[in-house]
Amino acid sequence: MAIILLSRGSYSWGSQIAEMVADKLDYGRISREDILKASGQFDLPEIKLIKAFNEMPSLIDRFIGSKKEEYLSYLRAAILKNVQQDNIVAHGFAGLFLIHNISHVVKIRITVDQEDRIAFAQKEGGMGAGDAFRALKKIDAQRQKWGQYMFGIDLSDSSNYHMTFHVNKQTIDDAVEMVCHAAGLYRYGTTIESQKSLDDQLLASEVKVALLKIRPGAVVNADSGRIYVETKENGMDTNDIKHMISSTVLKVVGVKQVEVNIEPISA
Repeated sequence: MAIILLSRGSYSWGSQIAEMVADKLDYGRISREDILKASGQFDLPEIKLIKAFNEMPSLIDRFIGSKKEEYLSYLRAAILKNVQQDNIVAHGFAGLFLIHNISHVVKIRITVDQEDRIAFAQKEGGMGAGDAFRALKKIDAQRQKWGQYMFGIDLSDSSNYHMTFHVNKQTIDDAVEMVCHAAGLYRYGTTIESQKSLDDQLLASEVKVALLKIRPGAVVNADSGRIYVETKENGMDTNDIKHMISSTVLKVVGVKQVEVNIEPISA
């Protein structure tokens, strides 16, 4: 079957659609909160602050600063771990764009008319139309900046998705049917090759996390349990470095073999 990555704005019935799709297909459902909770297994409590980044992107540099790539490495490992088992609807988190080149992943964007979102916000937030409009405008601008800063993407750009569905309250059931149909298309079905790609990416991401404290800039790739690490060094004994990296990598569950390539740093 497929992994459905559902992107939606605030007050857009996205959560409801995700839940209905998961129920109809008998899929598991993963939200932003589930991914943040799973991130705790990597011993980086601060990553939970990313939940706040979605609302306050102006604080990103204060919390992350130069550790942006480190945070993204933790996030990617947590996300891939959550979707590895297939038959999943994941929604509500731009970090889903950290999943690349897996053919059984289908990325879908849900859009809603602004008038409907305002009415939704009024009902859910108990605010007037003017306040609802200003709140949505602020949230949208913040999330746009957050997605651009963290992942280099425009969350509203339809080219970032396989398909986009425009819905209103009356067409929610239709949207659910279309998403379910998309998930059943042959081109989004899980194959041996696509599952291997996912498994390799997950293992590489877990190795990357394991190396963050000793080689944060290392490039890591995986192929059926074989790990390839590329890094740069100037001054230290390369044999000592290779041993340090290899011993660390071999502690990661699923690693069978390690190959380390060290490129000297030019003076």
